[in-house]
This record gives sequence, C-alpha cells and structure tokens, in this order.
Amino acid sequence: MTKVVYYITTNKENPVSDFLDSLTSSQQAKILRIIFYYVNLQQDSVLLLHGFMKKSQKTPVKEIENALYRLRDWLSE
Repeated sequence: MTKVVYYITTNKENPVSDFLDSLTSSQQAKILRIIFYYVNLQQDSVLLLHGFMKKSQKTPVKEIENALYRLRDWLSE
C-alpha cells in the first residue's frame, strides 16, 4: 500500500497540510494541484511537496520552482 509523506520544513512546518487545512468548503470543491514526488524507500511512498489553487491549464513556473526547492531540501537531509 502506498504511504503519503508530507514535506516538513526545517522549522517543523507542514506547508502542504497547512494549505489544505486553510481551504474553505467552496475552495475544497474546486480543482487543486498538489505537486508530489514518488519515493521508493523501504515501501512505496508519495512525498507531497506543494499545493496551490488551479487557475489555468498551465502550471505556473513559480509553483514548480517551489516544489523543486522543497524536493532538493528533502533529498539533502
């Protein structure tokens, strides 16, 4: 079974969970994007890196850069 792992900052913050918790009911009904990384450690895992509201067909570069920064940070630990 796949395990979900949240990206945690060095300050012990959980930005993806904070993003999801901050959404209102109507926002939760809209299409969201969560950028993730598939990790194969001891068991299959999905690392949630970044979440944002979908506003266009194309993913904004700043959202991708944010996720890549978090991925590099996570891999360096």
